[in-house]
Amino acid sequence: MKIQSSLPTRIHRFSRTLLLHSSLGLAALSAHGGESLTPAPQVFVDYAKDDVVQSWLKRSNVSLSVERQFFKQATVKWDWTAEETLDYTREFAITRSASQVGILYSPIFLLYTDNASPSDGVLRVELTDTEGRQAHFDVSLKHRGHRATWVRYTDMTGDQLGTQIKSFRLRAPQQGKGTLYLGTLVPNGNTYEALVMPSDHVPYVMDGEDEHRGAGVHRSHLDAIKLSVPVEPATAAAIQELEKIESRLETALLHQKHAKFAQVKKFYDACGIAQGEQGKEICFGREFAPFSAEVQKQYIAPNTVRFAFIGNMLNDLALIIRENKNPAEVAEAKTMVAATFKQLQAQGWVSGHSRGSIHNVGYNIKTFMSALYLLRDELDTLGVREHFTQLTQFITNAREVLMLPPNDANMDHFHTLAREQLVSLLLTKDSNERVAWVKAYAHYTSVMLEMRTNDDRDGFKYDGTAFHHYGHYPDYAMGAIGHAAELLYIFHNTTFAFSPAAKANLKQATMMMRVYANKYDLPNNLQGRHPFSDFSLHHKDVKEAYYYLTKTGDKGRQFDPEAAAAYLRLYGKDGDQKLISALEKAGIQPESDPHGHWVMNNAANSIHRRDDWMVAVKGYSKYVWCGETWDVANRYGGFASHGAVDIFTGAGKAASGCVQDGWDWTKLPGTTSLEVPLEILLQSIEMHKNKRSQETFAGGVKLGEQGIFGMVLNDPFHDLYARKSVFCFDNRIVCLGSNISNIKQNYHTTTTLFQNALNKVSRPNWIDSPTHALSELPLTVTREAKPDSCQVLGDTIGNSYFVRQGKLVVSRRLQHSLTQDKGLPTQNHFATAWLDHGKSPKNAQYEYSVLVQGSAEEIDAQSKQSPYTVLQHDSRAHVVYDKASKITGAVLFEEGSFDLELIKEVSQPVLVMHARQDDGSIKLSLCDPDLKWRDAQPESVIYVSVAGSWKIASGEGVSVVKSDKDSTLIKVKTKEGRTVPFTLQPKA
Repeated sequence: MKIQSSLPTRIHRFSRTLLLHSSLGLAALSAHGGESLTPAPQVFVDYAKDDVVQSWLKRSNVSLSVERQFFKQATVKWDWTAEETLDYTREFAITRSASQVGILYSPIFLLYTDNASPSDGVLRVELTDTEGRQAHFDVSLKHRGHRATWVRYTDMTGDQLGTQIKSFRLRAPQQGKGTLYLGTLVPNGNTYEALVMPSDHVPYVMDGEDEHRGAGVHRSHLDAIKLSVPVEPATAAAIQELEKIESRLETALLHQKHAKFAQVKKFYDACGIAQGEQGKEICFGREFAPFSAEVQKQYIAPNTVRFAFIGNMLNDLALIIRENKNPAEVAEAKTMVAATFKQLQAQGWVSGHSRGSIHNVGYNIKTFMSALYLLRDELDTLGVREHFTQLTQFITNAREVLMLPPNDANMDHFHTLAREQLVSLLLTKDSNERVAWVKAYAHYTSVMLEMRTNDDRDGFKYDGTAFHHYGHYPDYAMGAIGHAAELLYIFHNTTFAFSPAAKANLKQATMMMRVYANKYDLPNNLQGRHPFSDFSLHHKDVKEAYYYLTKTGDKGRQFDPEAAAAYLRLYGKDGDQKLISALEKAGIQPESDPHGHWVMNNAANSIHRRDDWMVAVKGYSKYVWCGETWDVANRYGGFASHGAVDIFTGAGKAASGCVQDGWDWTKLPGTTSLEVPLEILLQSIEMHKNKRSQETFAGGVKLGEQGIFGMVLNDPFHDLYARKSVFCFDNRIVCLGSNISNIKQNYHTTTTLFQNALNKVSRPNWIDSPTHALSELPLTVTREAKPDSCQVLGDTIGNSYFVRQGKLVVSRRLQHSLTQDKGLPTQNHFATAWLDHGKSPKNAQYEYSVLVQGSAEEIDAQSKQSPYTVLQHDSRAHVVYDKASKITGAVLFEEGSFDLELIKEVSQPVLVMHARQDDGSIKLSLCDPDLKWRDAQPESVIYVSVAGSWKIASGEGVSVVKSDKDSTLIKVKTKEGRTVPFTLQPKA
């Protein structure tokens, strides 16, 4: 019986997915016998000291060797004959466990070997537990040289072993003879099980990375490396265009700074590369993971060097060779390069070898790939070009370009691997084959960029959202768009160019970044697990995205006009001066600040902008996450998308009062949440990674430059329920809440208006009138809204609030908090205002509006008379009429009949806006916010009954079912949470 095909193992593999995406935690471990959270004491077989190994050394064909080493430790040289065995009898424990954040750890057997000559046989490792159960795994010996073997106990064949192992045996192949050097050996390693990856000598090992393909070696790498591209003689034109691509790539790679030769030489000497076997082991960081802290400290860390650092060194040497005017330094640099290549080969950096785990490949190889391309002539001279071409095509999985269609448009792929794949293919020596590979690569990459899936897979969606980790994730998309845009430019205006649809999709995602960032800063609720991070449009990858998009003009134009105008607005002061000068010569002017309303329902996100300010509204649903949270990142972000209404001025996030020190994680602007201790908030995050709800209603709709948003808030961990809406009309923002319920008797339920850090303790906000400044500290003011009047107050950044329903609390105080990553204490002074719904509210409501950056005259006018009318505010609907724009916005949470002026009945919950025109027509926009991901029928068919007799004047997917003098029944087809605009005209 094979464990990997048995029922317990199937449960084990499925449990991994559940643990990563649910709160099952330790309960799931009962299926495979794990109880302990603490790994068992690790056995590290030190050949020079181990008493069992000493018995091996008494044989004439077994000896200690320093000729071959791992981690600068001696190996056991075994001149084996057929079926010969080495027995290791010593009891040790293995541990199956889950960490407190729900990551499954797996016991693994680690064995590092160096095979003197290839053999057709296998080395068999046989294990027996204290109950007599037996299992084994095989290690192919068809290779020569170093190999790292990591095998999970669940990857072994035979019985499922218990936690106490009695012995293991190394059994030589059934035929022949040979020499095998046994290196580092740990029979009870323990590591995050997704790190273990298959190699050609242990191809049966389960695929490693479970979160997203491409982060490390998996089985498809072993399959893809065997693929061959159809090769035909390349035309002279194709060769010429390929040279243009290579020239652009080389220009980009040469545009790097490098260290001085003396610094590089010092690092090279510290690595001991010239010492060969006695030099340090070149490793990816994750290769250390299975070793205990003690073993890492004593054996591993002092004797290793990171592969990424070797890449940095080689890249510096490549730039020195290409640019240095000192012949002696260039000559020595070439010698260092040759020795480093030799060391890499000797230490098993070869195609098909995953070294146990080279997780997160792309983050570790960027400079290495740059170096190889710049050193391709040196590779030829040294006769190792084919070796490193095969190695890098394996590591980057470059030959997957023949495996169409792609699964998704992985953001990590574009950020860390896409250019590196191209480099590995361009290392191909034969020009005809190179042309064929580049053609295949361009098509594959173009298809990826075009992809617009209606689900949570990676890629750029129709609304400009950029998905990674199952949600819209700008912090990851920054690297993706930067490198994808560079590739777009590298292939631009050649026969290999990406498709117009690929460019359009990438361009839309890039241009949307300048919409949901103001001017450069992102709201915390869009930053995944990186709140208060320095990810912004200042990021070099975003700057490069606009730079390269600008240079991809079409229709005979040198520049893309929209991207160019955005580049000038964003980077006109600190951008590429050569490009800026060319744009100015071409008569291109910086764009104005974005103005309008944007709906991004794939992120349950709406953006409303005027002048230089932005309002960002964020919810979550069955499909859209609340935010990515971990115990070490965004620890307290569980309320981030509970109807957030972030207001940023043109001066950015910090100047808008949003700073981490002292930040109250339970009072995020716009959100309805609980005043729970942060310890409880942390518990909720640990139990609900990438938290979603069971509600499908969360999203927005727009009509012209105005828009509305609605969501059903359902947070089961906190037993918190509400129906929330936000109406955006120019600088007038109306916020309604109903059905606010919570059964917690210890904590207040609140809806926050604003939370502003006081960069100066004396910086005032105000209440009742802008002339009534609040500057005292500490200070708490409590007011109850009265019928037919409102409480008026101002924040510290120029916004005014008008509370018409709810108990208002305004606080100025020193707030104490914890950092989002390590939970370290912080403090700061804040002005904060919220509506207190009390403990255990049942069907509570609120109503307030915000005048964004309003003048004194506007504040006075709205204090006396509301600029809007609430037409319905209950569990079924929130409906508001804006007097200035004459637009009605309706958030209809339920299907059925309504007593409204125009809308009389809907067949399902919808968002709708409408406005009567001077010519008697009515403009409408409608949206079903239910994204229906992976539904058998993703299209929504909505029936709307409106008062009066009408015909359709314009609009796609809209038709009249029937009409009489009193009412008209309209059928609307839509999907993916899209806004459907249409116009009704009176029937003659």
